[in-house]
Amino acid sequence: GLLVPPGVAHGFVTLRSATVTYLVNNYYDGTDEHGVAWDDPDLSVPWGVESPVVSSRDTSNPLFRDIPGHLRPI
Repeated sequence: GLLVPPGVAHGFVTLRSATVTYLVNNYYDGTDEHGVAWDDPDLSVPWGVESPVVSSRDTSNPLFRDIPGHLRPI
């Protein structure tokens, strides 16, 4: 059968300090967690902030076009 990768691409921007809480239906397993560059020019996300504070983890994510197709969210 056809294997379709699960997942979504999501990002958050806040204008002040915030805590994001995820509700899930299973225990966390980081082996299937991936990221995409927050400033990917092909995606051109209009974040609406001039000088964002971005975590070191998020600054090291690859461009979407460099992520193997089987790992991309659909």
